This record gives sequence, structure tokens and C-alpha cells, in this order.
Amino acid sequence: MLDNLLELFDTVRILPLQLEIEFEDTAPPLSLLRGIWGSALYQLDRSVYDLVFHRENARDGSQIPQYVLRYADLGDGGQTTIEWILFGPAIDHLQTLWRAWDMAGGMGIRRNDQQQPFVVSGCVGLAPGGQRLESPAAWRLSQLAPLWTSNPVVEPCRVTFHSPLKLDRKDPQSGRDRLLSEPTYQDICKAMAHRMALMEAPANRDTWWELRKHVEEVSGRLPSTSGAWERNHVWRYSARQSAPVELHGVSGWFELPSGAGVVWPLLAAACWLHIGKSTIIGLGQPVVTSL
Repeated sequence: MLDNLLELFDTVRILPLQLEIEFEDTAPPLSLLRGIWGSALYQLDRSVYDLVFHRENARDGSQIPQYVLRYADLGDGGQTTIEWILFGPAIDHLQTLWRAWDMAGGMGIRRNDQQQPFVVSGCVGLAPGGQRLESPAAWRLSQLAPLWTSNPVVEPCRVTFHSPLKLDRKDPQSGRDRLLSEPTYQDICKAMAHRMALMEAPANRDTWWELRKHVEEVSGRLPSTSGAWERNHVWRYSARQSAPVELHGVSGWFELPSGAGVVWPLLAAACWLHIGKSTIIGLGQPVVTSL
């Protein structure tokens, strides 16, 4: 079953876009930009907002946002590139989501007691292999191409998390969730399989729940060399708590000297969809490079 892992991705649509945004000042924290866009969408169409920001998973009631935002290039003089990645049903409401960006730009960012508007001045799509597309188009996750090599099964690679990765594991004694301080390739693959199960339509969800044990066994057998990991925290503004909230994560790397194995599609998918907590503001993005 793992030999045909890409086929299981066929039900998931993805639309990665690169947006050029012009700010009057330096780029704001991504959580703030997301909040302004979300506020505009909430005012524009509450039903689309609920779907895109708080789509509920029928299995456990968890909320699965249908997008990822991440900075691609902070640039100079206020010109900034962000990557806005939509998936699933969010793609069907692209026109409304675009209107929300226009509204958000008019609402602006509050700085020094003034509202500073911003403008989305350009947009291109991204292909499964990462190439820029002048005419953006959605594609199936089964079309994934590894961004680091043409032979991901055996090609040695390094997996780096520059942005914090927040993966939790339940402590057997206290029963509380504890941050994984040195995540492994097995942890990454398990987390991505879990994310896929939550994202899938009900008809395909059970397949992923059954597959997770196989993913754990196969990824755990692959040789892996752990590098340096360190705590890396970021702050985001919480509208619910009306205060800044600190997000605890780790940054670091590990190497796969014998390649990513047959489970490589999970690693490739994580490069687009991210894993762990707070993926919506760019956390949990692996960057894979050949050795």
C-alpha cells in the first residue's frame, strides 16, 4: 500500500499562490496580516469564513483550516512576497477570498495610531515542482514532485525546520501534551499521515487511519542522523484572548543518509501543507535539500 502512496493523495486539491504585497512600512507579523484578512472575510461572508478558517472534522470535532500563509521574501522598502496556499473546499470560493484581500488592504494595518493601507499588487501560481505559473491553477496532491531530487527514495537529504515546529506527544505519566524537543523522521511522517486523515473526505479517512501504523513502522526503520535542535518561540495575537500568545516550538534538522524511502510523498506534502500546530501562519514547514 505504501508503494502507491501518491495515489491516496488524489482526492486532495491544492492551489499555491505567490502574492506580491506593498506595505507603507515594513511587513507586519504574519499572524497580524492573517487576522486582518480573516476579519475582512468574516464581514464579507460568514459562511465562507467558517469553512476556510474553522472547517470541522467529523471524526473528532477538530478544526482544520483550509489554507497556509507563509512569508517567501520580506524584500526591501515594503515590497513583500507571501505564499498563500489553499486546499480542499477553500479553492471553490477563490473569488470571495480575493475580495477579502481587497477589503483587508483598505482596512490597513494600525501603526502609530494610524491605519496604513496595503495593496496586493501581483499574483502567480506555483506548480507541483515549485515553478512559477503566470496563470495559477489548482492541482491534485497526487501530482507532487519532490522539490529536492529526482530520486527521493534513495537520495540522501537533509530536512531542516527554520520556522518553529510544534509537535506534541502525550506524557504517559502526567497525561499532558509535551513538546517534542528532537523530532525524528518517523515523527514527521506520522504527523503528516494524521494531517491527511483529518483533511480527507469521510470515504477515504479510514484508509489513512489504518495506514498510519505502516507509516510509523517503515519510517522508523530508515537510517536517520539527528542534528542540532533548539527552542524557537514566536508570538501571535490571539483575538479570542485579546492578547499576544507565545507559541513554543523547536528549530533544527536531521539527515536521511539512505533517502526518504517509499514514504517520501508524506515529506513532500509537508513542504506544502506544513505539520504540527499553527501551520496557518507558516509554522512547521520542512525545507529539504540533497546532500
